[in-house]
Amino acid sequence: QALQQALGRTLCKPMKVLNNRSRTAASKNVAILGHYPDSFQGDLNLRNLYLQGMPVDKNKSTRVFNFFGHTHVQECKGQDANGRCVDFLTGGSGGCCGFGDVPAGFVALSFNGAREQITECFTTPECTIRTYAQPANSFSLSLNDIGQAQSTL
Repeated sequence: QALQQALGRTLCKPMKVLNNRSRTAASKNVAILGHYPDSFQGDLNLRNLYLQGMPVDKNKSTRVFNFFGHTHVQECKGQDANGRCVDFLTGGSGGCCGFGDVPAGFVALSFNGAREQITECFTTPECTIRTYAQPANSFSLSLNDIGQAQSTL
């Protein structure tokens, strides 16, 4: 029970920050960086939570992007009313797992002429690493190889 209480307090702190930031809505560009997808958090979407806490008059003029990873793929998990991706599963460039974890890659944000954040690239070729896992027989590295490489440094 003590562990559960400690974990509850740990979770409350970032949620308090999120709520305070959304209440003031001081910026028209918001990027939320998390680790776990909604499905790993009891379907809790941090972008939706942020939008719910914002003053209603700022909802349409604020761009809120939600970034998370953990599962090592690139995929848009939610779009806004204009069809723009706003929930980015972008855990693919960490070099994990197997051949099913593609496309691997990253996301790059930029700002347009109106100073609104936009996605410069996400699942397009310039931000996509087709595959990052090697077949088991095509590449191997022994501890001896690592030792020899370190001795030349």
